[in-house]
Amino acid sequence: MRVKVLENGYFERMAKHFAGLGAECIGPDALRFLRWSLLNYAGGSIYAAANGCGKGLEEFYSKGRKGGGGAARWGSRDSYAPADAAFLNAAAFASLELDDNTRGSVHPGSFIWSSVLAEYTEKGGDAGTLIRSVLLGYELMTRAAILGADKALELGLHPPGLFGALGSAAAAALMLSGSGLTASEASAEPADGSVQKTSEVIVNAVGLAASLMPLCPFTAFTEGSDAKDFYGGWGAYIGSMAAEAAACGLTGPKHILSGIKSLESIFRGEKGAEIPLGAPYMIEFLNIKEFSACYSVNPAVNAAKKLLAEHRIDTSDIRSIALDSYPYSVDIDPGDIRLNATSARLSLAYCTAAALMGDDIDAELFTDMEPRLEKYRPLMERISVRSFEPYGRGSGAARAARLTAELSDGRIISAEFNGGNEAGGSGAVLSDESLRKRFLKQTVPALGKEKAEALADAILSFGPKSDIDHIVSAMKTL
Repeated sequence: MRVKVLENGYFERMAKHFAGLGAECIGPDALRFLRWSLLNYAGGSIYAAANGCGKGLEEFYSKGRKGGGGAARWGSRDSYAPADAAFLNAAAFASLELDDNTRGSVHPGSFIWSSVLAEYTEKGGDAGTLIRSVLLGYELMTRAAILGADKALELGLHPPGLFGALGSAAAAALMLSGSGLTASEASAEPADGSVQKTSEVIVNAVGLAASLMPLCPFTAFTEGSDAKDFYGGWGAYIGSMAAEAAACGLTGPKHILSGIKSLESIFRGEKGAEIPLGAPYMIEFLNIKEFSACYSVNPAVNAAKKLLAEHRIDTSDIRSIALDSYPYSVDIDPGDIRLNATSARLSLAYCTAAALMGDDIDAELFTDMEPRLEKYRPLMERISVRSFEPYGRGSGAARAARLTAELSDGRIISAEFNGGNEAGGSGAVLSDESLRKRFLKQTVPALGKEKAEALADAILSFGPKSDIDHIVSAMKTL
């Protein structure tokens, strides 16, 4: 049985919409969220490059690939083919777990910005086409994830790694072959059929990428293996490669998501179609991680912060803590597995202990792990993590957690945080001021105060006529 949402060219309509969209037709809300997503991506990318995040993976992957093209690797003067640059940049950024999120439990920014900017630094383009490409990538990846997230979670897969290639492919394909129109032309097809040709390239790129989608079992994250770092980059690689192939005339199956012997069993959801294109665009549901960890620990960390705010306690006075968290967060918790910089970002006990001891859940918390584990272990051993079924399962579950602490004097205190049923359970407060503050914290050590502030200003005023080279240059040459 065909998935109703995918009937009548659901994704094809998206491709044609963005292929024929004039940049000046994009509203201020969509542009504001796009700027925030770029600020988050640029800040994390600069921090990752300056601090050698993903260095082992880069040393392995870059052998024989340097100089293979003109696409930029952030923090390096080396250049690569676009797919290789997209892979390295996305993998390094994603390793920080400071991604953004829209709907469907995916993180579009790392995949889409990496692929679009790789194509731009290789072949050039204009800011208007880049903006439309990013909006399309967020739109298609988010809507695909809404359809497939429940099945991905049921199968134990990592949704961002699974669906990332689709958004990257669409965005990179439009960046390569975009045909933006003026506002007066947006409703009519030009005589040369350029909108139709561009949308066909996008559809073929998505079909090619969907044919090559990686499985990405979540266990790589839970075990803290290096395979997890591939998840952040491989979707960007596949998407960029698929876009390049489609631009060269290669085709992908148009019914790969809902056809005979297709991926229909994954994309069986019925949500998303009720939201018309552009009313609003999916990027306008943007949520940016507050902490450098998996979204699964957010409710527990926020409950810990709430407990500290409501009760002035010293952790030495805590006899025991019962941590009741929503079931999926407990399902992917590494438990007794030896923690490292990757698996600790899923550990409810580790992140909660750090928060209760007043430490920031930032990238530094997951470096030099041995002394940190020694510091937090006595408190971690007093935390009992429990799955709280009433919070629910699946994409509609409440992202929530409750801490109940017994103190040495016999008192019982508790705090609960419920972030609702949107992925993330919370996120950073989205405003120019708050995101700029985090950006400067990430980038001033590498760029210096003056250069970092100028880059933040450029991103927060980014628009269809902006200079992309200024932003790219700052990210490439730290």
